[in-house]
Amino acid sequence: MDAKSAKISPLRESFERLRDRTYATLDFSSGYPFWQEFVHCFLEYCDEARLWNPPFSIVDREADDAGQEHRVWFDASDGYYYKLTHPSFFGLNVIYRDEGDRHAHPLQYLERWSLHNEMFGDAVEWLGCFKQEEDQFSILIRQPAIQGTPASDEEINSFFCEVGWEPFQVDGEGAFYVPKLGVVISDTHRGNLIKTSGGLLVPIDLRLQRMEGALRDAVVHMLESPN
Repeated sequence: MDAKSAKISPLRESFERLRDRTYATLDFSSGYPFWQEFVHCFLEYCDEARLWNPPFSIVDREADDAGQEHRVWFDASDGYYYKLTHPSFFGLNVIYRDEGDRHAHPLQYLERWSLHNEMFGDAVEWLGCFKQEEDQFSILIRQPAIQGTPASDEEINSFFCEVGWEPFQVDGEGAFYVPKLGVVISDTHRGNLIKTSGGLLVPIDLRLQRMEGALRDAVVHMLESPN
């Protein structure tokens, strides 16, 4: 099998199936499960769904770029960016209970991209995972390339505020809250929003996190007490 014949499930469908399985497996009655418990459920899902070592050989060559979360390749033949997470690192949560909960687990990583598709009309796909030594593994996604230039800080602020999203500060960085969806958004710096030739702003790599329960209450408190 090669990349062109690989069967890829829609990201939202895959995420929801994994989420339902995880929440049915883990016990939330005595508190929020540990990061490693989410990872264990994720690994079992990948085993059963045969998601290891997807046939995308582009990741075998040296990466074109690397950031805090991913190594990145661009394929001019199909117009996609391929992003491979650093081993067993799936980004940072915007809001977290304590330092032990600051690092996102794989389920939160996939929810982030599912929200990216839902809220911004993106078309990110989850292609599979690669195992490294011992218990280390990485998640591979691909995202359509967007042509344009980085948006200005003023344009970014207007992009979010003009639709009623509420700005606040968390860990000294700017963030936004979407009340209707209960979602927080951060990492909204210039490199993560592209301005197209037609003047549209397109988010390409934001942190998105759905807020529930005590975390949602914490965000509301931040908005009510900005200082």
